[in-house]
Amino acid sequence: MNIELLPGERIDDLQFHDLHIIQNENAFRFGMDSVLLADFACPRPKDRVMDLGTGSGILPLLMYMREPDARYQGIEIDENALNRALRTLQLNDIPESRIALQHGDIRKIGAFFPANSMDLVVCNPPYHVAPGGKVNHGVARMEEMCSLKDVAYAARYLLINRGRFCMVYPAVRLQEVCITLAEMKLAIKRIRFIHHQVNRKPKLMLVEAYMGGRIGEVQVMEPLIIQENGENSAEIKRIYHQD
Repeated sequence: MNIELLPGERIDDLQFHDLHIIQNENAFRFGMDSVLLADFACPRPKDRVMDLGTGSGILPLLMYMREPDARYQGIEIDENALNRALRTLQLNDIPESRIALQHGDIRKIGAFFPANSMDLVVCNPPYHVAPGGKVNHGVARMEEMCSLKDVAYAARYLLINRGRFCMVYPAVRLQEVCITLAEMKLAIKRIRFIHHQVNRKPKLMLVEAYMGGRIGEVQVMEPLIIQENGENSAEIKRIYHQD
């Protein structure tokens, strides 16, 4: 399908199920954290899935190819990013009946979606505290318009009882995540720390919490190691379909 590209845009091959994505060289582009989160969230058949701050639409796109029988939706405040995401769906011939994306502010989530309407909510949120000056791609990277509490509230509002919330976040903010999710009645059930190499401290973590679940034991999974002996680990090769 011929899709018009705007100045600065390009089509990238995801090297998975012949998927392609439109990205802008001067805007925020997805990274490995989104790919790892899509694998970790593992949507189930018939799940109703919401991506908060969908950006380029990479999370619904990757999850759809893993579980095409789920129903995906996404909300994005940046109209330019949303436009690219919608054209990406056209490029891959994915109908709105499977992935539906719309413009909106997750801080006003009740204006766009009914409560208790999702089985799974995912989010790769902005997780850097903005410094005093202007930051490139600030809306996508910095907590200027979306805080952890905003994300947690939106997830709580959307999820059915025992629905799941999955996110990726800096490992050093674990205590803040635990407190914030608990305040929103989201009980953490799984955590997986992401290490670039086995002898390095984790920079990121994958978190799964259940709406209305009891605060109790947390499954701390084996660390996810990105590189071993100078090359991608076996698990990274699996996730990227390089095996």
